[in-house]
Amino acid sequence: MSPISQRLDIWNAMLSRGEVPSTTGRELLTLFGAKRRGWRVVAWIRDELFARSLVTEPDFDEVWVDVPLLVKRAQSTTAVSSPSGSTQGAGPVTVGPGATGSAPVAQTLPKQKATDPIRRISLLRAANKTVVSVPPNTSLKAATTIMMLNDFSQLPVIQNERDCKGAVTWQSIATATAMGKECRTVNDCMVPCEEVASNASLLEAIQKVAAKEFALVRGLDRRFQGIVTVVDLSLQFRALSEPFLLLEQIENLLRSLIRECFTVEEMRKAKHEADTSRKVDDVSDLTFGEYVNLLEHREAWPKLKVSFERDSFIAKMKEVRDLRNDIMHFDPDPLEDDDITLLRNFAGFLERVAR
Repeated sequence: MSPISQRLDIWNAMLSRGEVPSTTGRELLTLFGAKRRGWRVVAWIRDELFARSLVTEPDFDEVWVDVPLLVKRAQSTTAVSSPSGSTQGAGPVTVGPGATGSAPVAQTLPKQKATDPIRRISLLRAANKTVVSVPPNTSLKAATTIMMLNDFSQLPVIQNERDCKGAVTWQSIATATAMGKECRTVNDCMVPCEEVASNASLLEAIQKVAAKEFALVRGLDRRFQGIVTVVDLSLQFRALSEPFLLLEQIENLLRSLIRECFTVEEMRKAKHEADTSRKVDDVSDLTFGEYVNLLEHREAWPKLKVSFERDSFIAKMKEVRDLRNDIMHFDPDPLEDDDITLLRNFAGFLERVAR
């Protein structure tokens, strides 16, 4: 029995005893031998859980990878199946006395959860980190010491885990001082604190974070579960945008190389045979996989008139192609450092070749 089956069977046994297993997204990835929640990995995990009527709460694909998850039974629905097993409809069916073997049979099936199409603020690491704060009446000296030690630009003033009184920032301190106000405690120089729900979309959260340069994140239980700053957003969008920019650079350089060395007719031969409706009049009409198809043929290689070795180049192209497929599915997790390095190095190599 595989480690995956063993772990899921253990969870099922625990649920049968009335226990509630727990895990994290990272532990799930490790169990499945993966590093990121790529679309193939997510589909694989969902299928394995679905086969055993299991779900995680919250959904493992919709929160930061280290957020604790509870493993629970999936909600079920009753579907009507024919004797051959094909689903005929939904809803319970009662087979009366004297029914023959050809009557429909009621089956209880787990509901497969649809992937959330919206990327939410809860996916950010910062939205799931313990909030460092101070209570009201804290001395300003103590507050600024905490800010300096942690390199904070702001510090929330929180009465309890659900009640925020405001925040003290370097700007609010400077403004109060410039206005001649004596600031002894954080209460003397507080400003209102922006808040955002943990299930808010990233786009919605951007507006609130930009307005105050930070926002507290409230969980569904109304507790504060994180704080997101403009720096966090900039890092997140760099992580999201850099792979796309690198892929654009790689594709443009490959197109330039292919366009100079191959005829349109040769490009057309690289198109997948099953795709009969698409016209190819330029290299830009080809997919990345078709670039590989074109260049991996040994008879095509001399046309490039390059001095570097063919097999290593094609192998690296295939790595980039596979990585590109994952990136274009907008996975929630940033790329691994090794993957980013792969894209940077290949883009740099092509740039040197193009000179």
